[in-house]
Amino acid sequence: MKTADEIAEMIIKSGITTKLDILYPLLCAGDKLIGKNHRAEPDAQMARQLVLLLVQLQKPPQDRDLRGFLLTTQEFVKYCRAPEIA
Repeated sequence: MKTADEIAEMIIKSGITTKLDILYPLLCAGDKLIGKNHRAEPDAQMARQLVLLLVQLQKPPQDRDLRGFLLTTQEFVKYCRAPEIA
């Protein structure tokens, strides 16, 4: 498995991606949906989580409410700490 830094480097080299199998593990490390993409229900749930995260990221940092996200996601957003992806 790759680390979040390795995945981020891949994204930078290849340009911006919208692939759930890349973005979701990076932004939601440790979530139970990781690895279950390419099926309608998990894909919809992952897309929903990413949209909710994007809504929060549109707000100024002091106005963001990240409590509904995994701790790994909160740390990634607040402190730019890329999680290890197993």
